[in-house]
Amino acid sequence: MYQYGQNLGMAFQIVDDVLDYSANEQKLGKSIGDDFQEGKMTLPTILAVQAADKQERLFWSRVIKNPEEIKAEDFPHAQNLMVQHGVYNQALKIAEEHSKRAMESISEIPTNPIKVTLEEILDYCVKRIY
Repeated sequence: MYQYGQNLGMAFQIVDDVLDYSANEQKLGKSIGDDFQEGKMTLPTILAVQAADKQERLFWSRVIKNPEEIKAEDFPHAQNLMVQHGVYNQALKIAEEHSKRAMESISEIPTNPIKVTLEEILDYCVKRIY
């Protein structure tokens, strides 16, 4: 159950981090871009920095080190860079890997209503849009 919880938590957080850059605010029910505005290093940011060219790295360095100096056009630029480099899909693949590990950790539990619920939670976690 420990492995289930660890991997569920990782999958949930990764999806949450992707949604903070890519979600529809009305469907999400909260504003997006909060992690960016705070200069947080989430998996999407890490993947974007890894894929960045020299000029893009300068951008990422500026917004991460000095979030108080973020300009209005910086968040849309960050979103565009993430789309350009396929960051959302990469991060969601990693979330799915964690979900699979969580599923494997409960595979030997006999099928029962609680196990079915645990499996449904994993499915919801990686497919949610809010």
